[in-house]
Amino acid sequence: MEAMPVMITVAGLGWNHSATPEQAMRVLRIAMQTYSIQKISRLAVPDFKKAEWLAELAHAFQAELVAVPKPVLIQMQPLCLTHSDIVAEATRGASSIAEACALAVAGHGRVLYGARQVQGGVTCALAKGEGL
Repeated sequence: MEAMPVMITVAGLGWNHSATPEQAMRVLRIAMQTYSIQKISRLAVPDFKKAEWLAELAHAFQAELVAVPKPVLIQMQPLCLTHSDIVAEATRGASSIAEACALAVAGHGRVLYGARQVQGGVTCALAKGEGL
């Protein structure tokens, strides 16, 4: 008898220059409450963006911080629920950063819980899957 795969929940984040750690914390909590998620296993972020508060945010949720390369984000776009022309132009191809990050790291069987949440300059999406 085969064991059932263990599903993990991944939070994907996107943000702009005006983003604050408080907004990131708030939008992540809102997303988790929306879908009754108690724990995230990984916090997925684009590898081409940096923010000093990312490691602290991952630590606060006891989640592994994972950077996702831009080509992988672009591959995930057909699975995303939302699209931003502004983001697509700025990144040259990735129109939904938070959703693509979550999907990429969720691995096999990946599926979004729903569309991204927005709080100020931060977006957050949750996905589940078997992990990488």
